[in-house]
Amino acid sequence: MDSAVIADRLTKKFGATTAVKEVSLEVYRGKITALLGGNGAGKSTLTRILSGTQTPNEGRLTIESRLIDFGNYSPQQARSLGIRVVHQELSLCTNLTVAENVLLEFGGTFRGVGWRGKAERAIKGALDAIFPQNRVHPGVEAGALSLAERQMVEIARAALDPGLRLLILDEPTSSLDARRAHQLLAYLRKRSDSGLSVIFIGHRLGEILDLAQEFLVMRDGCLAWRGPREATTEQDLIRWLSAADKKTESRARRTGRIPAVAADGAEIRVEIDRPFLSTNAQGKLELRGGEIVGLAGLEGSGQVNLLRAIYRSRRGSLKGVRRIGSVSYVTGDRQKEGMFPLWSTLLNMTIARQTRRRPWSAVSEREERKWALPWTKRFSFTEAALEKPITDLSGGNQQKALFTRALLTETDTFLLDDPTRGVDVGVKAEFYQTLQDLAASGKLVVWHSSEDGEFQNCSRVLVFAKGYVAKEISGIEASREELVATAFGLGATEGTATAEKSGPRWYFPNWLIPLLALLAVVVAIGSLNPHAISPFGIGLLLGGAMPLTLVSLGQMYVVGRSEIDLGIGGFAGLTNVISATLLVEQPLWGVLALLTGLGIYALLGALIYVRRIPAIVATLGSSFVWIGLGYALQPMPGGSSPEWLNRFFNLSIPVVPLPVLVIAASMVVATLLLRTRFGIVLRGFGNNLPAMRELGWPAVRFHIWTYLTSALFGLAAGLCLTGVNTASDVNAAVSYTLLSVAAVVMGGCDLVGGRIDPIGVVLASVTLALLGALLGFLQVSSDYIAAVQGFILLGIVVLRTMLWRRS
Repeated sequence: MDSAVIADRLTKKFGATTAVKEVSLEVYRGKITALLGGNGAGKSTLTRILSGTQTPNEGRLTIESRLIDFGNYSPQQARSLGIRVVHQELSLCTNLTVAENVLLEFGGTFRGVGWRGKAERAIKGALDAIFPQNRVHPGVEAGALSLAERQMVEIARAALDPGLRLLILDEPTSSLDARRAHQLLAYLRKRSDSGLSVIFIGHRLGEILDLAQEFLVMRDGCLAWRGPREATTEQDLIRWLSAADKKTESRARRTGRIPAVAADGAEIRVEIDRPFLSTNAQGKLELRGGEIVGLAGLEGSGQVNLLRAIYRSRRGSLKGVRRIGSVSYVTGDRQKEGMFPLWSTLLNMTIARQTRRRPWSAVSEREERKWALPWTKRFSFTEAALEKPITDLSGGNQQKALFTRALLTETDTFLLDDPTRGVDVGVKAEFYQTLQDLAASGKLVVWHSSEDGEFQNCSRVLVFAKGYVAKEISGIEASREELVATAFGLGATEGTATAEKSGPRWYFPNWLIPLLALLAVVVAIGSLNPHAISPFGIGLLLGGAMPLTLVSLGQMYVVGRSEIDLGIGGFAGLTNVISATLLVEQPLWGVLALLTGLGIYALLGALIYVRRIPAIVATLGSSFVWIGLGYALQPMPGGSSPEWLNRFFNLSIPVVPLPVLVIAASMVVATLLLRTRFGIVLRGFGNNLPAMRELGWPAVRFHIWTYLTSALFGLAAGLCLTGVNTASDVNAAVSYTLLSVAAVVMGGCDLVGGRIDPIGVVLASVTLALLGALLGFLQVSSDYIAAVQGFILLGIVVLRTMLWRRS
């Protein structure tokens, strides 16, 4: 057989830890190869070596008969060789649309006018080919999709590559229900028959045995066994996957259990009524302590909605659900809802206990460690693992940490949203036993799983269809065939009542609230002085708003990178000084000074990224530099505006005042820039930096471009100050720095996450600028302007939060 990949004695070390040790393997063309191993066995590290994101310390790698030079091997080169990876932790940017995420993967394919439509058609075709009738709309934000839908988009995006030769899938079915998993496996068989090589990483041995033709088993960073499908069985794989001791092996072999059953008279923990029950249901559904209740059905049929309703419920406070007693929740989306990425594993485990403490009580790390010890031992967490950031752990160990957090709270009811996703066979067996122990102690466990075989561990199973509990069966009867037949037999379709179509949804636009605030201020000014809203009056009022608008737009781009620029006001002030002095007296030196300032700003952006200096610290320091240089050039306010700048700001345009045109033009430019490839990549870095690195985008270059763009808007703001005031003062724009942050927040942008909105920012900045005029008409001292701006900011943030929660 022809070999697509040949690895020879690959070794990768992280300090004293050897993640991959002398691994030699072959992946054959047109074959599906299963890569198996427990959590932390080295699978993900080996995958990253193959995809060019990590460099081994030793060994050789040959791909498509080409010996790889690791000194030059990168994700870009791997993709040029036809290698695509779908990671277990999804690499989508949730602030971008599905089509924009496709652009990140295929930046060179979709170019020119109409690229967005081309990308949308391409990803829609790939989704339909793999997952028929998926209802994922390419124009919707990835963050609005369910976890399963994001998994589907990730797989379809990788499959789009016309030069695809090797597809590496890390736990691709972990978030998919049985139907979607079946569709994916059928697609992989078809592509394999046409010559595609596939490496499939997973823990569901049944589906892997039906799919794969070759097997590679890793344990403790080493290749423990390799061979064809004909040479192995499920029990053989379990033996290779498990640790050497017989206790672990026997635990992993156990599959049959006596499901927990609530004792007679056991206390009711949860009552479920309509709309979670069908109209034919007789009475309420009661869940009692001492039982494990499974939630089954096709993906998106209402299982997760019920879990969330139980969690949010208080006695009699939520329609359809009544909960009695305390509750803990283990999310299935650990990246988005479960982990505190900057904290250690131990802190992630014990954080839920802190909610029971008094606000000012001391927290002892020794006490927390002692409290967690029984469970950390049970799930085999080492001392080193507890001290590490949780993001350094494998996906399965992260999930174990979140489950441990729920166990430490010792609540009456445990709600589990697919908790074994990405967990290996041995840990699953331990997990099943833990659930039995919880039920035996009188706890209620409500368990949603995408793996149908797990429901045989349940007392009973509630099968969902179209958003409600359509049938109840016992755990013993919960075979995969029975569950699938029940779900489809009840008429469940691809689009259920609770699984909304993921097409473009209507929300309150982020700029709506700033627009209403601006209209309120304008109406108030007009009622006090009607002449103020004439074209001449508007021109005067908005003349002072131009610089703040431009500074706010520059700030917006830095916020798009999840950073804050505290130097942009000072830079605008320095530009104001240079344009009113050097540009007038020595134009050439003035231009060189402005270009030097832009260059220093770009260099600052590179320094922040390369040296990992917090942006707030670096830009705060730079603000003192800008102001100091301004004082050196002009100790006292003065100077004059260049003649060409005077002519521009004295232009007489019929009907529409010049400041309105300048503000509108800046908004259009900023909006168009965000929709370009630069804007999409910028927002991608602000949302998911690791994913952007995995995709091979040059982080330093785009960080430089981000700060250079901010500086250009700051430079334009300084020129506006000179043109409007016909003089300069280095302190004229200092207050704009914090006002720009306020405008960004008021305008509907998120300070982290890469979500920004130029229209909202412009409306908010104009509103803040006009407040001074309004207070003047009201004969209120200018000393109160900052306080009024602060109250308006707080009011808009509160209103936005209320609307967000409601949506």
